Amino acid sequence: MRQTRNVTTRKLRQRAAEEAIHLGPEPPDPRDRIRWREERRGAVVCLAEFADDDVALLRRASLQLAGELVDCGARDLLLDAAMRAS
Repeated sequence: MRQTRNVTTRKLRQRAAEEAIHLGPEPPDPRDRIRWREERRGAVVCLAEFADDDVALLRRASLQLAGELVDCGARDLLLDAAMRAS
């Protein structure tokens, strides 16, 4: 049996918010955009692994951010992580 971490939706939201801040907005320059998208994919993978690929947990965390316009980047990262984990 796989041992899981004690990850809460709050921890996931916080981690996703940190990743979104680190990534910043998608750059307009196509060359910079390629690197940004690669970094974003890496953040999605890290979030999914942090949540032990628990799709339900990732979705709950993203739904808690659904009404917060400030954290739409974090919400999108969590939703993508849930899709990757499923």
